[in-house]
Amino acid sequence: MVGRTFFLPLFASGCVAVLDLDAEADRQGGDASDGGGGSIAIGNGGASSTGGVDGTGGEPPLTGGNAACDDSSMIFAGGQFLSVTNQENDGLDVDDKITIGAWVRPSGAVPVPGDQFVLSRLNTVSSDGYALVVRTLDTGELHPEFRFYAGGVLCGCTANMAIPADAWTHIAARFFLNHLDGKDAGVWVGGEQACSIECGGAKLSKGLGPTIVGAAFDTTSGFFYGRLDDVYAMVADTNETPPMLDGASCFPGVKMLMPFDEAPSEGSAPDCNGDHLFIHLGKDMFVGADEPDWEACP
Repeated sequence: MVGRTFFLPLFASGCVAVLDLDAEADRQGGDASDGGGGSIAIGNGGASSTGGVDGTGGEPPLTGGNAACDDSSMIFAGGQFLSVTNQENDGLDVDDKITIGAWVRPSGAVPVPGDQFVLSRLNTVSSDGYALVVRTLDTGELHPEFRFYAGGVLCGCTANMAIPADAWTHIAARFFLNHLDGKDAGVWVGGEQACSIECGGAKLSKGLGPTIVGAAFDTTSGFFYGRLDDVYAMVADTNETPPMLDGASCFPGVKMLMPFDEAPSEGSAPDCNGDHLFIHLGKDMFVGADEPDWEACP
């Protein structure tokens, strides 16, 4: 929508491995690993690896404006989520290729360190699925991260740049085995690639279950704090930069699109590809509302 201000990165390259989730869970009261532990495969580090999980290296990002309302969006205050499913409970369950993305505006009011799940099918009990996460480091910096199971191994790719709080940033992740310049998965921030990783040459591990927006797959942890907009998932044979959708309509390859130009209702359909997806409004564990707030902007 016209009027959104957003962050553009100044640099992007390299690959960063993420930490062992058992250790992260110990430090974060068990929230870090989406309800379970396990180790993450180490990616191929590059010259810019120090720009990643430890927050060192690189230049500070250029931040966007802080208008009171930049676009119609969903507001998550912690404890809230939306779930997307279909009758077969296999919506967005893929093993070959997937691209997921969203405009995010984290509030910064989160546990440090901690995880904020934008979109999750990552089931650490059955070791399958994938998730797009905004990860808060010990330093308080916010780094986008892609987590996924491939061949039963938990892999992760952490962006080598931080994103700002209280400003819109587009983040995206893609799995496409061996097709990302020889790598399997990557993360993009503001349209610039910020991480790439190999993960053993295996396909994504498939599993039944809903797709959760705004929380971890277990819906009891990993809550997002801030605003989300234009959340999407697509399946396409491409290694091009993931699209930065902004209120766009469905187009070939897009399986799910949640532009939030209107408030979602129970049973409303974000489906773009005949998969009969529908939305459940979730709950809020801490306040009286039973779904995230929707804010309309001109």
